[in-house]
Amino acid sequence: MSYGTPFHSLVLLLRRVFLSVHAWQYDDATSRRTCTICSRHEELEVDVVSSNWVVLRDGNQDAHPR
Repeated sequence: MSYGTPFHSLVLLLRRVFLSVHAWQYDDATSRRTCTICSRHEELEVDVVSSNWVVLRDGNQDAHPR
């Protein structure tokens, strides 16, 4: 029995739980959002089957409280 997939799912879940929380400010007119803490900019990319936030400019992660 392979433990790779369940372990990978657990690691992804833990990363989501313990990541810094962004405080998003949304601009619906341009489908973009900006973190008010670290200034990270993302744009919503929508295709036929999914939607993803694409990073336009990475922010300063040290600005987030730990």
